[in-house]
Amino acid sequence: MSTHKIPKHEEVAYLRGDRNYTFFHLSNGRKLIFSRTLRLYEFHHNLLYFIRVNKSYLLNPTYMRSIEQLGNKIIIQMQDGVQVRVSRKKYKIIKIWLNQFNNVLGGTTTSKII
Repeated sequence: MSTHKIPKHEEVAYLRGDRNYTFFHLSNGRKLIFSRTLRLYEFHHNLLYFIRVNKSYLLNPTYMRSIEQLGNKIIIQMQDGVQVRVSRKKYKIIKIWLNQFNNVLGGTTTSKII
């Protein structure tokens, strides 16, 4: 596997997978694309605090603006306005993870935990 430099975790707002490509959406608005699957990055040491919410997105909780329940859908809004739907399979574990993350940071996240 060829090596490529993954940005620092604090620079990455979220990753979006599309087939065999992963798009890194950075906090400064830039986007990087790598020809690797999202699954490859899910357990990368630099992205351990990121959270997989569905088959296409890996999110940095620091850049989550809100979490809302709309009917039977759970939506996470990122700081750049992108809305990401949480899969039903992932909802319970994500809620637990976000509460733990919020406790570690001393309640400093902007996320509204439902």
